[in-house]
Amino acid sequence: MLVTVPFVLVLLDYWPLKRFAEPARVSYKDKILPWLCRQSPWRLIMEKIPLLVLCAASCVATLLAQRRAISSFQFLALRWRIENALVSYVAYVWQMLDPVNLAVFYPHPESGLPLWELLFASALLVALTRGVFVLRKQCPYLLVGWLWYLIMLVPVIGLLQVGIQARADRYTYLPQIGLYVALTWAVADCGASVRHGQRILGIAAVLVIAALSWDAWIQTSYWKDSESLWNRALAVTSKNSEAHKNLAAVFMKRGQVNEAVSHYNEALVIHPEDVNARDDLGVALIQLERPREAVAQWKRSLAYQADDGNAQRNLAWVLATAPDASLRDGTKAVDLAEHALRVFGQYNSLIFRTLAAAYAESGRFADAIDAAKHGLALAIYDKNAALADEIRRNIALYEANSPLRDNRLTDSHASP
Repeated sequence: MLVTVPFVLVLLDYWPLKRFAEPARVSYKDKILPWLCRQSPWRLIMEKIPLLVLCAASCVATLLAQRRAISSFQFLALRWRIENALVSYVAYVWQMLDPVNLAVFYPHPESGLPLWELLFASALLVALTRGVFVLRKQCPYLLVGWLWYLIMLVPVIGLLQVGIQARADRYTYLPQIGLYVALTWAVADCGASVRHGQRILGIAAVLVIAALSWDAWIQTSYWKDSESLWNRALAVTSKNSEAHKNLAAVFMKRGQVNEAVSHYNEALVIHPEDVNARDDLGVALIQLERPREAVAQWKRSLAYQADDGNAQRNLAWVLATAPDASLRDGTKAVDLAEHALRVFGQYNSLIFRTLAAAYAESGRFADAIDAAKHGLALAIYDKNAALADEIRRNIALYEANSPLRDNRLTDSHASP
């Protein structure tokens, strides 16, 4: 966000520094080389060029670092991003004035913004911008504060979408300084013309600070644990699949698998194409001894995203090791495991454990032993003693020409 600082400095040159004002006396040199005049607009802009160079470098570094998270051109149409940006500008102002119903994550509306909301936000932004320009001579702080807010939000307003949120409260800390500048000077000017204005403003300031402190205390109470935080997000937002997924993860850690499955299903109702939620749902279903349902989830993940390595690995494991012969398919398991190996690379011990089980189910025990030994070496290198011991037991089975069976994959919900 600080890449906008050079532009903010130009605003400060306008007010309160008033460096754009015409000098009282113009020298002969200034007439010949006006860009060298200390108060020339060109001089004020040129002196910011070193900062702009640093900002450009920062932008390049950020884009490179966030290239995996940047989803603007893959998932969200430009029209949706522009519409969300216009509404977000207004929403941030409202949240500053009335900081309640805040959430750790706001889901992106995509194409779901009501037309009236978009028209209202657009009209309000145009009216406020026009108003501060009209009043720029009498109240220059309004122009500076408002443009400070608009400009500093540009990198994070969602035109270049990083992540999947509609907006984030943390983005407003610096831009809202401009709004506070405009509001503070405007209130001070109004108070100066009112009898006992200073006393009234002092009392009002105490009341405002007390109210905001109370709101802050309430808001921080939602951060006492993850369950409270994400439940609050569900309470103040709609169609929040991220909140459902994070709550599901909380319940999975607690061993409350049925509750986790419920939230994963809610997330998938909102975004059926979310392969991460679907993959995690499959893992939860395995824990509930429902491998057929888990297999169906992973197959749907692969239908949405053919190179989903997690779905390939998990599905290969079930197809290779399920006690129920009707679930097993060694050839398909090998194909999936080899594909998952290409996705994850050569340094994942779990992939080699799965690949070895798939080879064993296909009767390729020599290949199974080689893959398992490779996985064993990686597990030892990672200091994962439990996995290393498990792979050693698997190797003993393969050396006896016996495939692996995972009794955790028994389907207790199968039809008799």
